[in-house]
Amino acid sequence: MITTEISPTERGTDMATRKQTALAREQAHRRLALQRQQRLEREQANEADLAAYLLLQQRLADSERTFHETVESIRHQQAACLRGWKARGEKPAAIAAVTGLSLAELTKLLRLVAEPNQRRTETMNPPGSWIDDAS
Repeated sequence: MITTEISPTERGTDMATRKQTALAREQAHRRLALQRQQRLEREQANEADLAAYLLLQQRLADSERTFHETVESIRHQQAACLRGWKARGEKPAAIAAVTGLSLAELTKLLRLVAEPNQRRTETMNPPGSWIDDAS
């Protein structure tokens, strides 16, 4: 029977290896924890930036819609003024000359008022909308 004895030097090496392993694991744990924390902070910052971006995108869409509605309202008011001129007997060429509009632009604006209720209803309730189905 062969017996192997572990010398005191070898026992010390085994203990040193265990301590080194424990120290290495502790360092790895700290480094990974730091990486996780940094990633979490980056993701939170990304989330905050995305939320701010989406809010601004919504504000932009709302502003564009308001702008287009305002322009449409003003165009209808202009068209009503032009229609009044025409109703009083002014010729389209004379109205165009005074306003600086081309005859094509004048005609286009006059058509806006020609059927105000029909055009306004179509703008607010496009064909195929749920409101359109009720009528």
